Amino acid sequence: MLQYLLRKYADILSAYEVIGSRYVYTRKYWDLVKLVCFNKQRIKYVLDAGSGPCNQGYGVLNLCNTSLIACLDISNEVLKSGKLNYLGKLSKGLMEFIAGDLRKMPFRDEVFDSVVSIATLHHLEANDLLTALREIKRVTKSSGTVLISTWSPWQIRFILWLIISYICKVINPKIPVRRVLVPWKIKRLKRKVLRYYVLYTLSEIRSFIKEVGLKEVISDIYTPFKRRLVKNNFVLALKHED
Repeated sequence: MLQYLLRKYADILSAYEVIGSRYVYTRKYWDLVKLVCFNKQRIKYVLDAGSGPCNQGYGVLNLCNTSLIACLDISNEVLKSGKLNYLGKLSKGLMEFIAGDLRKMPFRDEVFDSVVSIATLHHLEANDLLTALREIKRVTKSSGTVLISTWSPWQIRFILWLIISYICKVINPKIPVRRVLVPWKIKRLKRKVLRYYVLYTLSEIRSFIKEVGLKEVISDIYTPFKRRLVKNNFVLALKHED
């Protein structure tokens, strides 16, 4: 049953197409993104990879000396909500909204000074996550910065899922652990949409970063909401000069 449910809801695109416009109003940018601003003179072209409505990209635009934010997401619906919400608010810089897949991004090599991917890569299994990281590296300029975050598995809200998945793993070694379905309540439809997550540990994310050839600068656990015990892994890395 657990395997059936995970397979059934693994298509994250369909979930966010339904969530659509509501996402932009419930997720604001995190102050974590200011980490890419440490060399402001170089941060002019930034990619928000897996942007949703581009809340985090908008944050970079406000915090850094940035000329352009490219917002890339697989869901047209959340991109539309970002356009409606942000384009009229811009006092500086530009935002471009582009539908595309992290695993095969529609950009030439080494075009961005920095890439941020906040709370996105945890929707991907390990092989796809590595593919996305290689794409992120490809589109980042030499000496450019990469900032990624994923949900940490070690949170109170995931305890039941973790217990069940590890018990199932003992019964059937083929069952994956740390896979969860997280509900999103949609009042207008009077139902919940389930979103699929792979809960990577910080050490796993660090090893993925190393495997694709990015150089880690700093990594830690980050709590974006003051009144909620929500924990995220994050890694800031640099692309080596060739």
